[in-house]
Amino acid sequence: MAGYLGEPEATQAALHGRWLHTGDLGAWDRDGRLLVLDRRSDRIVTGGENVSPAEVERILATHPGVAGACVVGLPSIEWGQEVAAVLEVKPGVPVTMEGLRAHAASTLASFKLPRHVMIVTALPRSAGGKLLRRVARERFLDEVAKQKHP
Repeated sequence: MAGYLGEPEATQAALHGRWLHTGDLGAWDRDGRLLVLDRRSDRIVTGGENVSPAEVERILATHPGVAGACVVGLPSIEWGQEVAAVLEVKPGVPVTMEGLRAHAASTLASFKLPRHVMIVTALPRSAGGKLLRRVARERFLDEVAKQKHP
């Protein structure tokens, strides 16, 4: 790759010597294949602890009322960021903050549990079906702003 078209700053940030830094986080599986697990820029840092949105999403998706989950970090004066979940819920199955946190607490550390939840009819996805966390975060922040300044 020679660089990003018309984006010299992005090119400089991504190319170091002969290496392309994608910002992806991965791990090797038992068969020696590289698995892409998450994006570094999606990591949530809350109270000095790192939270993988993908990990929290996997656990929330096992709740019987959750059809899909997108986890993002929201700004927090006290913690740096707070974990927030944007959820698609299944019709007729109630989902409460308390129930969701209780469900996830059996698997996740307390700092990884969502402190905020927003229910949506459909999660933002790319044409390829990938979650658009940045869009979900912006929608969450817009909703918070509306509640503060109606």
